[in-house]
Amino acid sequence: SVIDGNEIDTIKSIFNYGAQIGGKRELSYFIAKLIDSNTCTYCNRQYTLTVFSDDNKPIIRPEFDHWFSQQDYPDLALSFFNLIPSCSLCNSSLKRAKKTSLHEYIHPYVDSEPGFAFGYKSLGKDKDGKEEYSVDIDITTTGTDIIRVQNTLDLFRIEEIYNAHANYELRDLIGLATAYPGDYIEVIIGKILKDTSLSKEEIFRMLFGIEMTPEKYQNRPFSKFKN
Repeated sequence: SVIDGNEIDTIKSIFNYGAQIGGKRELSYFIAKLIDSNTCTYCNRQYTLTVFSDDNKPIIRPEFDHWFSQQDYPDLALSFFNLIPSCSLCNSSLKRAKKTSLHEYIHPYVDSEPGFAFGYKSLGKDKDGKEEYSVDIDITTTGTDIIRVQNTLDLFRIEEIYNAHANYELRDLIGLATAYPGDYIEVIIGKILKDTSLSKEEIFRMLFGIEMTPEKYQNRPFSKFKN
């Protein structure tokens, strides 16, 4: 049977995100702390830490994106698995009220792999003689998932946004690789840090400020990009 307007209004009143979570600061912070996502789920570029004051008053938390929109799926408005912790740029500036579906976009909880890898290409030298680079994204998946990955990359403008970091994080990484030719990470670990008791994972965090394993990428910004 078709659900009429009155039934939809009833569902919206019951599963009212604004009244139940959005408007209840303590509850929204409790949920954010429970999800415990350190960086934006979509861009992995900004911290989305949940922070309390010394007397346990809420200060900041990530925004919650409703991956399945509240307008089209009001019964999922309060679902723990439909509240995606994200930064304000990805949620409020880019995705906004865009309708997303599983057959058109990558879902961060449903899809185990993002389906793309970061690369780079040289653009030559600038007027000061410094080498310039741009981010180059390679879609690694196949079949119909190619479209889903591309749609997701386009929605969050991943290539353009990461290109804004090309003369910063990317140039620094390439500069380090140039200073230590060959497998420079192994050189650093094997020679410079060989007498420490640090694990390779700890060294990655200290050198690059990132996590080196995919399951921990969300813990620190730029982890996927820098790896």
